[in-house]
Amino acid sequence: IIICHNESYRCVSSLTKEEAKQKAEDIRKLLTKANFGTLAIKYSDEPAANVTKGNLGWVSEKDPYDKTFLNATFSLQENQISPLVETIFGFHIIIVYEKKNEEVLSIAEVKDQIEQTLSAEKQDLVFQDYLKKLRENSKIIIFLKKEEKN
Repeated sequence: IIICHNESYRCVSSLTKEEAKQKAEDIRKLLTKANFGTLAIKYSDEPAANVTKGNLGWVSEKDPYDKTFLNATFSLQENQISPLVETIFGFHIIIVYEKKNEEVLSIAEVKDQIEQTLSAEKQDLVFQDYLKKLRENSKIIIFLKKEEKN
């Protein structure tokens, strides 16, 4: 959940920094693991919160998130609610539902996914080539209706 303020980067808000912090603290007091999604939909300034319910999915330390946000996230234990985390985007409240070690998958585990991706890319190339040929071999004639003179 993020609450931004009038000094936040990439966020429009009429709240002052102090008001945003107070709002975030009030939300944090209401927060449980069970109601996180509901409160994210209701209060979060994150643009897609009504769809994601505040869930970012799996997060890696290599992800392009704010370093303060990542450090706070990776310092939490499973199911722990963070204190307020201030970044240039506003005040964040974070819950980590599950942690797992990064892993390297074998070719056998990702073979089907690789084949699907390569097939989709090849289909797209063939389609783009088809469209290009259609454009090259098309003749466009524009018929304009003559204006009637009064």
